[in-house]
Amino acid sequence: MRPNKSIFPASASRAIQLVDSWAADLPGDTRIQSVRVRMRQFGVFIAMEHDEVGNALGISGAEVRVLMALRRAGAPFRMRPTDLVESLVAPSSSMARQLDHLASRGFIKRVASSADGRVSQVALTRAGVAAADRALQHTQAASPVSAALAELSPAELGLLEELLGKLLRTLAKSSSTD
Repeated sequence: MRPNKSIFPASASRAIQLVDSWAADLPGDTRIQSVRVRMRQFGVFIAMEHDEVGNALGISGAEVRVLMALRRAGAPFRMRPTDLVESLVAPSSSMARQLDHLASRGFIKRVASSADGRVSQVALTRAGVAAADRALQHTQAASPVSAALAELSPAELGLLEELLGKLLRTLAKSSSTD
C-alpha cells in the first residue's frame, strides 16, 4: 500500500534533492534520468490520489482507474475487458479481479456487445458513473497534482501536454515494432 497524500511535500522535495545530488555524482548529461525520476514521482502521487478516492468508495485505486477509463470512453460507457487491459497497462488476471469486485459493488455490469453478441463488454452502471464523476471531481478539486499543474501558465500546460503526448506516441510506435 502506498502512503497517503500527507507525505506529498516531503516526498516531492526529497525526490528533487536526490535527483539533483545524483546529477553531481554522475558523469555526462543526467537530464533523461532526472525526467524519468520526476515522471515516476508524479505517477506515485497520482496513484496515491486514486487510492484515497478509492478508499472513500470502498474500492482500490486501480479500480478507480477502471471506472475513470470507462467514463472517458463516453456514453454508453462501455469497453471490452481487453481494451481496458491495454489502455490501463494492467495484467489481465488483475483486471479480471478488479472487474469482479466492481461488479459486486454495483459499479459495473457485463453486457454483450451490440455489434457482436458473442463479445463481452463492461459497462458503467448509474452508480459507476456517479463514482467515476466523484473520482474525477476529487482529482480536479482536491488533488495536489492538479493544484501543481494549475500553477503552470496555459502555454506551459499546453506545452507539457504536447510533449507528453509526443513521448507516448513515440513509445507506442516503438512498442508496435518490437
